[in-house]
Amino acid sequence: MVAVVIKFLVIVNFMGCMKTISVETKLKKLQDRKSAITANMQKLEASAKVVARKRGLQKKILVGTYFLEQANKNGTMDELKTAMMESLKRTSDRRLFEDEQANASKTAKV
Repeated sequence: MVAVVIKFLVIVNFMGCMKTISVETKLKKLQDRKSAITANMQKLEASAKVVARKRGLQKKILVGTYFLEQANKNGTMDELKTAMMESLKRTSDRRLFEDEQANASKTAKV
């Protein structure tokens, strides 16, 4: 069996002139385009993730705002704070509410 390697492509352009392009050059150009397309896809995917995170955060803020307003309106803020403290697992999250409670008690005493 004889292996034939094509080294050049002959292309006739719109003016009828023949132009010789090596297969390696053509492959390099295609690989460059593929790399550019891949980079663009990665940028778009990252952008979509950022948008999704922002929307998720916005939803959480709106839900939290609703429950805070309801607790203020119904006079159940202490119950809400107690429930929050019981549900929080991370120390850093608990500290946020503990600091707020400490500051509130300091201003109440003054």
